[in-house]
Amino acid sequence: MATLTDPLYLAVKVGAAAGLAVLIAHVARVPDALSCGFVALVCVTPTVYAGLRRGLEQLGGAALAGIITTPLALAGPTHPAAPVVALQVALATGLVAAACHRLRWGGGYTVAGFTALYLRVLPFASLGEALRVRFAAVLLGVAAASAVNLVVAWSAAGSIRERRVRLARAAVADPLRRAAAACVDPASRAAAASAWRPAFAAVEELRADLAAQTRELLLPHRSAVRAASRDLAALEGLADLAHLGRHVCLLLVDRERPEPLAGSALARAAESLAAPSPDTACAALTEASEGTPDAALATALRLMAGALRAALPASRPPPSVFSEPRHPSTELGRR
Repeated sequence: MATLTDPLYLAVKVGAAAGLAVLIAHVARVPDALSCGFVALVCVTPTVYAGLRRGLEQLGGAALAGIITTPLALAGPTHPAAPVVALQVALATGLVAAACHRLRWGGGYTVAGFTALYLRVLPFASLGEALRVRFAAVLLGVAAASAVNLVVAWSAAGSIRERRVRLARAAVADPLRRAAAACVDPASRAAAASAWRPAFAAVEELRADLAAQTRELLLPHRSAVRAASRDLAALEGLADLAHLGRHVCLLLVDRERPEPLAGSALARAAESLAAPSPDTACAALTEASEGTPDAALATALRLMAGALRAALPASRPPPSVFSEPRHPSTELGRR
């Protein structure tokens, strides 16, 4: 499960999408409600844009599988129990997987491969009927998931986004606390330097989520889109803060002497991510940078103060989302 996934929203969306897909299949008289529900589950995503994109990949993958599998089916036996069908299935699924990889349809690989199996293994009266039922099932599954994604995004986009932002901040705050402890306890520095993977994963997941929301300009709830744009700008500061925090840990690994001033500043920075009040934490980071004789550590702490202000835009307006992205390693390299 993804780092920022809300179990409640996931359960509601998955259940609603699968149930709606099966209901639509029965109403439309499509004799494959199972495939409708399966495709709907695949297309449940945090944002409408991501769901539509994944749904288009499912449709494209199914069409591609039909194009690849049809000649093999016409050239071989019609009965799915024939031994040579296993060879056809292996060849068709392999070609479909290679084609999806080539086209970068990572989200369509599963449904495309299942379509190849579908056309050769299930006992339909004709290949044309199998194609018709399969494409109808995929289309209805995509439609059901898209409808659920849209309703949830329209009704609860703000609360979902705010929760995911809080979780991403908490994911960065946790290794920051470890870094603060490592400033005082040299024995814990190696562990603190290797504890940043969940923070980076949470930041990247939130980046993808917010980027998808900013593309939903034609959908309702434009205030949520504008808020997502602001959060995406603040996310750059959070990403910088995570990279700089790990950089501080790496600087401390080979040193024996404690850095209590830096530790206190990092602890305040972690606290400010949970309850946004960056002014005190930024002042502490700046003071710590001025109080350490190590030039590299001083630079990292000073840059962390700026990253923290950007990550918590309550203290000052965030930079434009269209501005050129920066990375803290640039300034660190110059120094």
